[in-house]
Amino acid sequence: MFNTDNLGMLNAWSHKYTTCKCNQVGTGGVTNEIDCSPYNEPVTCNEDEGFRKVHKKRCISPVRKKRSIPTIIYHPENHRRIKRDVSWKNGWTNESAMDYCDKLFNSSNLVNLCKEVPGVDASSPMASCVSDIRLSGTSNFSLAAINSIRSQCLREARMNVTLRQETSPDKPSVLEMVKAVACPAECSDRGVCVNGICDCNDGYSGPDCSVDLTQPPLADSLEANGYCDRKDDSCEEIAVFGGPFVESDKFKCRLMPLESNAEAEITNAPVVESIGEVTCPLPVNSQKRSTTVPVVDATVQSYRVAVSNDGEIFSRHLTVVVMHSDCMNCTIDGETATCRMFDDYCYTEERCYRTGERYINNDDYQCTKGQWQLTKSTPDDNVAAIVGGVLGTAVMISIVIIILIVIYRNSCKRSTAPAVQNDQDYEHIYDSTINDTLNTRDQTGYYNMGNTNTTGTRKQDS
Repeated sequence: MFNTDNLGMLNAWSHKYTTCKCNQVGTGGVTNEIDCSPYNEPVTCNEDEGFRKVHKKRCISPVRKKRSIPTIIYHPENHRRIKRDVSWKNGWTNESAMDYCDKLFNSSNLVNLCKEVPGVDASSPMASCVSDIRLSGTSNFSLAAINSIRSQCLREARMNVTLRQETSPDKPSVLEMVKAVACPAECSDRGVCVNGICDCNDGYSGPDCSVDLTQPPLADSLEANGYCDRKDDSCEEIAVFGGPFVESDKFKCRLMPLESNAEAEITNAPVVESIGEVTCPLPVNSQKRSTTVPVVDATVQSYRVAVSNDGEIFSRHLTVVVMHSDCMNCTIDGETATCRMFDDYCYTEERCYRTGERYINNDDYQCTKGQWQLTKSTPDDNVAAIVGGVLGTAVMISIVIIILIVIYRNSCKRSTAPAVQNDQDYEHIYDSTINDTLNTRDQTGYYNMGNTNTTGTRKQDS
């Protein structure tokens, strides 16, 4: 089976799909007999566009820091189940609740259409509608029963082949008719359902028009409780939890540095992940630094984050601090962030350097106990060294020149003296010199040694 040499013996796989088809009854009734003989008639599956395609951005990033889970202390001795109050409240009665839910269902185009769809149960949602009014004392949750019928109807219409087919050229399929009126929550009575999409009234937004734009959204908490650690994350964005958040072009995240009231510049747009989560981009640190001389960062990036559905009315502010746990410890208290740097580290350009480490852009600088120190000679020292070297070299050259001159002069003196070949020549020269001297004395009365300029001593007459 796993021998590749046998591949040539295998027959080609047919791409035909064989399905089973149940027996059809001419009268349109139901039969208990099933014929599962091969049925090769192709069936075209139409793509349902009623679902929103999930963007890659909406998926949880694996590098995202785990959210903190509060510690739950279990005390079984103190646990006491509170009995639910099932009495009617706020003047509601069983009759009034039944009458309200019945009118609600009868006035719904969706419910009236879906009652005729096989497999849709409207009695259970009706009972839920009455029960919600009894427990809450309001009709605020009654539209949830309509949504229950909507979900059943769409599911059955999508699964039933007959309901997806057009009965006549000028009449759409049951599925298309259901989708045309299947607006979520009946648009919350704050808009009109147009082809399955809510056209909300002014001041309301959301897929079901349930979001009141005159009220700020709730900002409950931040991802990782507001601590964005560069050790584990790039800190390009932060998730805000709360809601309801509406995906629109007007949605806005506002970030303000803690040390000022100016709004930080954000280049990327926020992403509404769901009705209860939005991702806000964090500002890029635009402070330019020297690439050769490091400077220890005196402050840590920290912001106040707020969100708005319409770009004007914002939620409360939450504090986020961009830190690096390798070289600092930070604490958030309300709208205040306090960070303590470790003594053995230098924090520069959002990077931690341990004592003894060199600056990444200039090896001449070394981190030492939280400060940068220049470990090589300075430019002034280099100039002094160069000048000293030049002067020393000049002195050495002068000494060498003097020595060469002395040697040259001595060699010249030795070259002018007559060469003495042997003792006889020396005696001959000596005798000739004496004779010349004697002759000169007799003539002049002075001693003169040959042709020299030396003056002799005159001989006194006796």
